[in-house]
Amino acid sequence: MRFTLAALVLAFQSWHSVAMPEVSICMENLAFEPLITGNDEVNFNNPGLAIEIALQAAKKANIKLNFTRRPWARCLNLVAKGKINALLPSVLTETRALTYQFPANQNDYLVLSPYHIFYSKDSRHSAFYEALTKASNKGQLTVPELNYGITASYGYVANDLLADLGLLSNHYYNADIGLTMVAKNKLDGYVLIKTIGQQKLEQLALKEQLKITEQPLLSEKLYIVFNKEFYKD
Repeated sequence: MRFTLAALVLAFQSWHSVAMPEVSICMENLAFEPLITGNDEVNFNNPGLAIEIALQAAKKANIKLNFTRRPWARCLNLVAKGKINALLPSVLTETRALTYQFPANQNDYLVLSPYHIFYSKDSRHSAFYEALTKASNKGQLTVPELNYGITASYGYVANDLLADLGLLSNHYYNADIGLTMVAKNKLDGYVLIKTIGQQKLEQLALKEQLKITEQPLLSEKLYIVFNKEFYKD
């Protein structure tokens, strides 16, 4: 993952010519190390790289940040309704661009993150997963019949791609449960940012049971985004 401090400073500064004293930011309530550490609350002694970058950027832009930790889908809803000012971090999609204010320049992103498929070392579909991540036209591949499907956390854009390919599981799981389900062969695969997934495999003692695709299923730019009305004020 590559972090861009300048992009976040620009996002805060371009929001308003006169810095406001406070901006509220919603983030997922589960740890996604090294991006975000801890659950439910922000540990300011070791908050994670995304929060550290946000705090540095806010300081340069003379803005105070107030963080709220909620499930990801709820964060999306709270910012869309204007109950919280901003969301961190979010992938840009056409649908989200209609609801949230992304930077005008798409290169002003905070993080470039590769999302890989985590799957069982015993999986009979390993060759397909590797081929899928390498294919330039993924829709042309012959899709095998999976037992349970592949998924990511609810609200993640990876699920849209999996659905288009006919690979999406009927159920969504957070990363800890999802990776555990894969290890128990009750889920065919789980999509997650590689570095985050690797740390979770260590924490869950699943490193010897799961494999990670050599290449990402998709790579996405992550942004800080604002409620549209708040951005215009």
